[in-house]
Parts: sequence; C-alpha cells; structure tokens
Amino acid sequence: MRSHENIIEDLKEELQVVYNEVLELAPQAFQEKLSLCSFNATKQEYILKKKELIDFILQKVEICQEPNDYQVSPRGYCPLCYRGADNAYDEGFIISEGLIRHLKGSHGARQCTIIKALDKIAQYYINLQKAKNA
Repeated sequence: MRSHENIIEDLKEELQVVYNEVLELAPQAFQEKLSLCSFNATKQEYILKKKELIDFILQKVEICQEPNDYQVSPRGYCPLCYRGADNAYDEGFIISEGLIRHLKGSHGARQCTIIKALDKIAQYYINLQKAKNA
C-alpha cells in the first residue's frame, strides 16, 4: 500500500504537468510572465506577482472597438483566452476595468480560464506551505 507521502508526491507531479499544459495554452508572449506566478510563493508574493501579470496583460491588449457615442472607453479581448464580455452589442471587454474584472473573476465576471487555473495551482502550493509550517 502506498503511503500518503507518496500519493502527495505523485499528485504534485501531476499538478506540475497540468500547470505546464496550462502555460502552453497561453500565447507565447505571456508564458514567461505566467510561469513566474505560481510555485513556491507565499500568498502575499503571489498577489504581487498576479498584479504585475495583470498590469503586463493590460499593456498587451489589442483594441478591437474604439470609443464612440455609445461607448466612452476602448474595448479589447482577453489576450490570454480571447474571450470578450457576454454582451451581444459590444466586442471584447472595457479596457481596463472590464478586462481586470475578467482576469480577477470579480464583480460576477467569468474569470479567464488560464488565470483561474493559475490561481488554483498557486492556492494549492500556498496551502501546502501552510501545512508544512504548521
């Protein structure tokens, strides 16, 4: 029978594989920044890295709809998952607030699938560190 430690090590290895596959789903321009966000970080470190990542993403977003009489802010699709707001009348997300909400999954916005996966992996490692330190 396998020990709990062996099972945990196997799960950590599987999680690393999933993490690498998630990174490969992201556009090449974002893979390095994404790779800095997850493993071996405290909660505070992860929050800071994620903020840096969001700032980087906001710099890279391409405008798909310019402001007009109806819309005062430009709009753009998420450069990681290529989603836009669930709105039949507009393209993309409002830059920057709508895109930030999408990346964070806040205010009822559907979170970017790549960032969501990163968050879950980071949370696992943060919890693991807490358990080791307890």
